[in-house]
Amino acid sequence: MIYREQVRLNNLTLFLSFIFSLFFLLYNFVLFLNVYVNFFKLREAQYGK
Repeated sequence: MIYREQVRLNNLTLFLSFIFSLFFLLYNFVLFLNVYVNFFKLREAQYGK
């Protein structure tokens, strides 16, 4: 009984950590994309004139 509860808790922890890492990767990707786009806009504004 105790072992089963522990396994369920471990599965939940694994699932939560997986979701957290997924959100973290998505956030990093969006942040990197934002910086990339801003960099190109800045370069275009500088060399476009």
